[in-house]
Amino acid sequence: MQNTTSSIRRKTEKKTKKSRNFQDRFLNSLRGEDIRIKVETINSKTYTGKMISFDPYVVILETEQGQVMLYKHAISSIEKT
Repeated sequence: MQNTTSSIRRKTEKKTKKSRNFQDRFLNSLRGEDIRIKVETINSKTYTGKMISFDPYVVILETEQGQVMLYKHAISSIEKT
């Protein structure tokens, strides 16, 4: 009998890797193009600036007020301005 928990875990890990790769490609394109973006958070705050860096958990923006670190789980949308 196959262990269903490990089977489900493997499928979830594959989906996570795929989505992370897509997310990384999107964020890399924003950073590489050196364009202004607008980031809206889940609590409706909006930040406008240029993408400086990102890692698996955070995004760093350069805004007019200085650098801002946003947790990815708190971001609801990102758009080019």
